[in-house]
Amino acid sequence: MAGGGGSAVVRPIVEKKLGHVERVIAFRQRLLAAGGEVVDRARAERTVRDAVLRLEQDCATLLDAGFRDAITTALRTTPADKLGEVLSNLAPDLAELDAFAARITALLPGGERSRLKERVVGPRIEKLVPAIFQRIDASDREAVVGQVQFLHGVLAGAGLARAVDAARFVQWSAAALVRSDRGAPAVNGPPGLARYRALRGVEQRVPICVTLRDIALRVCPALSDTSKAPLEAEAETLALLASVPEAMAAEVVGRDLDRVTRAVGELEEWWWALTASKVAGSQADDAADRLALITQSGFLHVLRDEGAVQRFALETRVVGESFPKEAARTDALLARIGGLAARVREHLMELAGRAGDAAFDRALAS
Repeated sequence: MAGGGGSAVVRPIVEKKLGHVERVIAFRQRLLAAGGEVVDRARAERTVRDAVLRLEQDCATLLDAGFRDAITTALRTTPADKLGEVLSNLAPDLAELDAFAARITALLPGGERSRLKERVVGPRIEKLVPAIFQRIDASDREAVVGQVQFLHGVLAGAGLARAVDAARFVQWSAAALVRSDRGAPAVNGPPGLARYRALRGVEQRVPICVTLRDIALRVCPALSDTSKAPLEAEAETLALLASVPEAMAAEVVGRDLDRVTRAVGELEEWWWALTASKVAGSQADDAADRLALITQSGFLHVLRDEGAVQRFALETRVVGESFPKEAARTDALLARIGGLAARVREHLMELAGRAGDAAFDRALAS
């Protein structure tokens, strides 16, 4: 231990200690089978159990040195964006721990199970997993969901599903997503379709809240419990989101609402430019020409055919449902989105009415 040896050094020592105790207990079993008498059997069983548990403790201390060495190698050789592969690369070491634990379990009286793996891996996993999250680039939000699911699956496959609380996955993911958020992009040019497309092209396509809900659903214990109804799983998912510290939750909400606000502000500027500009070659109050200008601009295509208003309202509602304490902020943005939709509709109806009246007047005059 003092020499800092890795798995290759500690494994033979563990084998020697474990083999020695196995031989002692096997010899004891042969003596009992041959008719050997025990004055106080209960006390004798306690003595055997205490000896095996001391063996387990010694082996855990030794194997921890090897496991730390394996973690260091895995972190050094695994790409930062492959967080699940760090644990996947530890599979041989985890399998070795399982094998040692099975041998210790066979020595324990009364069917007791060895906790060797929990002793070695548990304390390291609690620090390893957040360290892995610190390394990842979470700018690709869909990829982060896949990585978290893979990591959670590796832990479950290694019998360590409970080594990391599901809420911690959500909390670490929130911090990684906020850290990797690109913030407000810079777009140039006059308000219009080109500038709107440029803004949407550089913005994140998936809100942080949607990503966190996806992650929470995938690590939620209710997901693997077939007795739970879908609504129960949804409730547990929201409970996992509620575990995110208030300051971090406010940061997540702020970034998601800022993203929607930028898009809505772009639509508002575009609409203002359309309603304030003059139509070349026509009277400023020519309703038909104004309707044509609005239609040809692509604004209505974005608003209606692409469902921009509904999409931004839905994303805002998801934020509010995910973090109800921030309802005042989400309600204010929903009111702004609804106000834009109402202004557009009212203006179009007014122009349509004026254009209809003008067409009827021309028909009467002719």
